[in-house]
Formats: sequence, structure tokens, C-alpha cells
Amino acid sequence: AMNAAVKQQQSFASANKKKGKKIYEISRFFVKNYVGALKSTINNPMCEDDIMDYLDCERDHLATIKTELDQLLRENPKHNRMQLYKLITNPVLNPIFQYFLRRKVYSWIFTSSKMQDRQAHLMARKNFLYLCLKAKELTPHNFRIALNFK
Repeated sequence: AMNAAVKQQQSFASANKKKGKKIYEISRFFVKNYVGALKSTINNPMCEDDIMDYLDCERDHLATIKTELDQLLRENPKHNRMQLYKLITNPVLNPIFQYFLRRKVYSWIFTSSKMQDRQAHLMARKNFLYLCLKAKELTPHNFRIALNFK
């Protein structure tokens, strides 16, 4: 099951090695971008009704999600593999991250004027969503392999 993500990431890695980029740095950059955009989405009052509808939850659960994300970011301030691992494997945060990956990521990627590599961000989205769906099977070790972190 995890082999597909590993193979996808390896092809992603070889494509970027040809471009002379370091995967480790790119992956950290993706984590920072994705987590920042997720936080902005969660804190955007215009998204609240859509989030509550998608998650089939009440406003108080939305407050719990915000608190949980803030706590995760305090405990894991570095934008790295461990921060992403904890986000994906957190039972409160996984559904909101899936919401972001399914409903908001395309508009974020294609409307952001600062976005440098849209195609790579789309590839990361596909991998992150796959990992969200496999969250119960993840360990820090196989997560690291799937992301191809050093």
C-alpha cells in the first residue's frame, strides 16, 4: 500500500534531481506552504460554513480544530516531516487537512501570485492526500520513506 507513495516520491525525486534541486529543502518548503494555507483556511470566517458542512460538525468543533492546530504548531514549530506526520496522524486534524486538500488546494495553488512551482505543489497534494487516507498505517519510519526525506 505504501509502495505507491514511495514510487511516486522517488520519481518526483529523480525529476527534481535533474533540475538540480534538493528534495529535502523542497519538502520543507511544501510543509510550510501547506500548513500556512491550511491555517489561513481554518481561520477564514468565509470558510466556516463550508468546513462545518464538509465535516458535518458544529461551530464548537471548529474551535477545537483551531486549538488543536495551534497546539501542534507550538509543539512542532519547525516546518518539517515530523510536523506534517503529526498533522496527518492527528484524528482531529486529519479530516480538516483532507478538506483543504480536496476543496481548497486548487484555488490556493492557482490564485497565489507568489506560488513558484504549481506542478510540484500539485504533486505534493496528491501525495499528502494519499498519506491522509493511509494515516492509520503510518509510522514515522514509513512516513519518512514515503516523503523521501533524508
